[in-house]
Amino acid sequence: MIREAIVIYDHFVTAQKIQSTLSPALLEHISIFQDTATALHEAKQADVCIVANSKSIDRDLKALLLLSKLIIVIVQDDNDEITVDRLNKLPISDYVGQNHEDWLHRLSTIIEHLQNNDQKKVLIVDDSQLTLTQVSTILETQNLVPLPFDNSSKALEYVLDNRNKTDLLIVDYEMPKLDGYTFCTAVRKKCSMEKLPILILSGTQDKRTIAKFLRLGANDYISKPFAPEEFKARVNNSLMISSMFEKVKKVAMIDHLTGLHNRTYFYSEGKQLFEDAKQSNTPLSICLGDIDNFKQINDTYGHHVGDLALQHVATVLRKVLRRSDLFIRFGGEEFVILLSNSPIDQGYAMAKKICKFLEKHPLELPEKKLTITISIGVSSKTGSLDEMLKFADNYMYKAKQLGKNRAYTEEYSSSKRV
Repeated sequence: MIREAIVIYDHFVTAQKIQSTLSPALLEHISIFQDTATALHEAKQADVCIVANSKSIDRDLKALLLLSKLIIVIVQDDNDEITVDRLNKLPISDYVGQNHEDWLHRLSTIIEHLQNNDQKKVLIVDDSQLTLTQVSTILETQNLVPLPFDNSSKALEYVLDNRNKTDLLIVDYEMPKLDGYTFCTAVRKKCSMEKLPILILSGTQDKRTIAKFLRLGANDYISKPFAPEEFKARVNNSLMISSMFEKVKKVAMIDHLTGLHNRTYFYSEGKQLFEDAKQSNTPLSICLGDIDNFKQINDTYGHHVGDLALQHVATVLRKVLRRSDLFIRFGGEEFVILLSNSPIDQGYAMAKKICKFLEKHPLELPEKKLTITISIGVSSKTGSLDEMLKFADNYMYKAKQLGKNRAYTEEYSSSKRV
């Protein structure tokens, strides 16, 4: 994670502006130095180096680049094409034209991009070692982790393996064994454009080929030979758009009252958990819980206390359940829990544990303590996720009929309280 920076400057005022803008809003600590020789002692501890108006930039870079993993951003006037061309050829993350009014804002944006890129993995598929090396070098300047593959078949195996995480694919069009089109077709059957962006690399300028890939689901297309500046921009834009989709998706799948995931999330992730359990032949249990006498709580104490009761149950679930368990507010006063790698006996035991814990930890109100209880139906893996939920729902109503504040499942039926 990018937290610490050094600034090498020729003008102290510029260095102060950079320091006051970036710290502490984006960076935890910034050290400023007037010359590279002095800065080198501190550079080994830094994550990023900002070189501002250095007259000896080429000499500075040679010294700074000897330090591994140091990301470099240049702040320098770029009011002529010769300077711009020279800056674009340097092995740096980016540059900022100080002659522009918004240069500090631009610098902040670059640092944010670098922070957002941290630990993100970019898989590159190309049969050219030269291209793999060139692209990997550029990606490293963007604080990204390159995963180069010169074998498209092995690359596809890696992408389709659920154990591997990939944030972006860069795929060459013309490759032996699997060409770019076949590769992308296989990927898109599993991963959407929002989930895994794809950039196509190709030397062709044929518009029909470009359109063919875009219709297939490629997010962008880069023609060879490419300018590093354009390449960096397209990579960062694709990652940024993907992150925005992910943020919107997360917001849409959160219940804002309790902070738990909602029904939409359940049917998205729950089905995947069910399919994974089915394929791996591992047990899966589902619990459907309903707060007892919830209408009476609202009628007696008001809807505000009803909201507090829902939040209280959510807090209890977080304390009792495992991180691997999926628990959501299904709607109203109902909660659904998917217990991964748990046979019915373990699911039933967890449901009883929730009931007991909730009863022993009442909701604390300003004038009294209010005991909240819950009735839970438990079902094991059947033909589908909907069937599991249906059985759990029936068992939950059976728990209500037996007196509430209990767990119930057909396998462990009992008229006793937990």
